[in-house]
Amino acid sequence: MFQTIQASRGIAALLVVLFHVGITLSKDKYFGEVAETIDRIFSFGGRAGVAFFFVLSGFIISHVHHADLGRPDRFMPYLRKRIKRIYPIYLFVFLAVFGSALAIPSLRDTVPHDPLVILKSILLLPQDKLVVGRTGAPVLDVAWTLQYEMVFYLAFGAAILYRRLFWLVAALFAANYFLQFFADPYEFPRRFFTHHLIFLFLFGVAAAALVRSKWVVPQPGAVVLAGTLAFCGVAAWAVVVVPGEGQPLFDIGYGAASFLLIVGLTAWERAHPRELPQWRYGGLGDASYALYLIHYPLVSALCKIAVRLLPKTEASAWVAFVLIVEICVLAGLLLHRFVEKPLVQGVFARRPVLQKQAA
Repeated sequence: MFQTIQASRGIAALLVVLFHVGITLSKDKYFGEVAETIDRIFSFGGRAGVAFFFVLSGFIISHVHHADLGRPDRFMPYLRKRIKRIYPIYLFVFLAVFGSALAIPSLRDTVPHDPLVILKSILLLPQDKLVVGRTGAPVLDVAWTLQYEMVFYLAFGAAILYRRLFWLVAALFAANYFLQFFADPYEFPRRFFTHHLIFLFLFGVAAAALVRSKWVVPQPGAVVLAGTLAFCGVAAWAVVVVPGEGQPLFDIGYGAASFLLIVGLTAWERAHPRELPQWRYGGLGDASYALYLIHYPLVSALCKIAVRLLPKTEASAWVAFVLIVEICVLAGLLLHRFVEKPLVQGVFARRPVLQKQAA
């Protein structure tokens, strides 16, 4: 895997962390209006980070498993790799958060008690947020993105079984999305599959196809610069020109910028392979998934501590912001090093088949 792409995953995770820390600190029960500047500055991070993640995921899966397309015998190995990547650390964090909430009386009502809802949450199955509340992932709020990640994995898995199935599934998603503008409001689960973020995976698939092609990027540094400026331009537009949640157009803009970044970074890395030794031994990119999972419950707990220890001033809010971000990053790195890696390489590692000794 390209080391620049791995590093990009860390940047995407960090953007989401910055967003959640800023928006949580600005809640009235924490620092309130004195933290509104922080919230405003980093309000783009959630959408930008998730969009970048989806494009990166589309690229990584398509780049790594392109040779498996149309080979049904490769479906089960592909599925095992995806399960090993997603579920071990997710289950660890899910059970830790769920168990902690049950153990603390004031938090018991924040998690579901319906066994079916809990099971669906564990399996990352889509759920109706109008029924289960929050983001549709009632224990780990950020897990809503993983539900879409699993949809993409299954769509790509269909292409492994039969190459053209992927584009058939993509066409069905597109038809379902555009028909909603001419029909009555969709009910769940059909409504779940109308999220425009699904299309961002295709930006990554397209980037992987271009990287695999024989076309040589003439000025990769210029492409990286263009992608960076485009990404920052969309972020500035979202923050300054159109404050708030924004529109799907922002996500498409992030997707296009991410496409340029991936194409430029991979071309640059191919041209300068010896200039990246410091990225070859882990780091925030490797720990990005662990950071993404652990940061949200950690932010909530740390904000409660910060508002008790610090006065409600703008300076204190900035101090809390920096410290909480640093603690989250450190927690993600430690969780990856001491939990995620041992789980994947140990308990969930594929065991070699022992050969019987000849008599």
